[in-house]
Amino acid sequence: MKKIALVLSLALVACLALAGCQSETGGAGDPVPGGVTEPSVSLNENKNEIEKILIKIKEETKIDLSDDKQLINGLAMHLSAALQRMRFDMNIRNEFLDSIKNMYPLAFELAVIAGEIIEENFQFRTQENEIGFLAMHFGAALERKGLNEKKPRKKAIIVCYAGVATAMLIKEKIEQNFGHKIEVIKTCSQQEVSQELIDQVDLVLTTAELSELQSDKIKKINLFLDETDIQLIGNILKEDQKDEIDYRKIFRKELFFYDVEFKNKEEILEHMTREMQIRGLISKEGSKSVFKREEMSTTELGNMVAIPHAMSNDSEEAVVSVMVLKKPILWENEKVQVVLLLNVPKSQYNMWEVVFKRLYQYLIGDQGVTKLIKDKDYDDFIRHLERNE
Repeated sequence: MKKIALVLSLALVACLALAGCQSETGGAGDPVPGGVTEPSVSLNENKNEIEKILIKIKEETKIDLSDDKQLINGLAMHLSAALQRMRFDMNIRNEFLDSIKNMYPLAFELAVIAGEIIEENFQFRTQENEIGFLAMHFGAALERKGLNEKKPRKKAIIVCYAGVATAMLIKEKIEQNFGHKIEVIKTCSQQEVSQELIDQVDLVLTTAELSELQSDKIKKINLFLDETDIQLIGNILKEDQKDEIDYRKIFRKELFFYDVEFKNKEEILEHMTREMQIRGLISKEGSKSVFKREEMSTTELGNMVAIPHAMSNDSEEAVVSVMVLKKPILWENEKVQVVLLLNVPKSQYNMWEVVFKRLYQYLIGDQGVTKLIKDKDYDDFIRHLERNE
């Protein structure tokens, strides 16, 4: 993750250096019309706006970045150039935009909050590409704070008495269901298992009896790894999670809509926010912020999926509403048939990135969206989220 943050930071520097010759409105040449060059940057420049941004982020998300001098200096330098571009309505291309939105959703949301403050203070519309560049700064800050760190995968060995082919089949099933949480480092026969080997791993999945060895890491599984085994392994992983997510509590069955028809995204968002409001799960202000967030940057992800969400939420519960449309509609630039409306309270904002990435991985990475559109099965959808958590 640190390496990725470094690559993004370098990409940011390169892109900003090229901002003058990569403008969508101005073409090659100076960064602003008439040969105006970017001003020299003082660290005190836009200090008040940066303070407002960091205060707003803390208020909305409980994430305090006010002591990150590198972020503050980076924002000061970036805003100096960005405000010039906004003043002349220049929209620079950001080739990393989709990757940033999908891989660093929390950083992007912080950048959306920053964009809102910029609009309020300067009356300049913050283009989505510009928000993407701001997100790079916040992504690096979250890395430094440790909020983007992935948990290391558990190391496991598979012990099988039926030969190499069966062991590899079990390994394939493990990686298919838990690949982002379990790393199978070895498959072996029971004769090859030793206490020393067990001490090197977190989990021993065995089809054979290992009565001579004693360890809580040893878990007996069936030869062909059935649904019971998948559930067992999922439960083992959950035991180690301090912040276990209860998907059935968050993804309410009464907010799972399917085979419905709407003309546009406004009608969809009206319906979904209204249903949440009726149940006391979102305020009127929160509902309005869903539309405001959509204005700032489209929430379509491609592959027929959109994940709109509230920018403001004072409720105490995290909740997600799911809608599977009978027919796809044009969201902004792409067709959408599955809509997931996220409403995560300030007190649980650390959950935001986890839920978003899980949805992205299953619906798009694993192409679960196709299954969801076809089956429209709430229980099956939840099982897949729980299985791959």
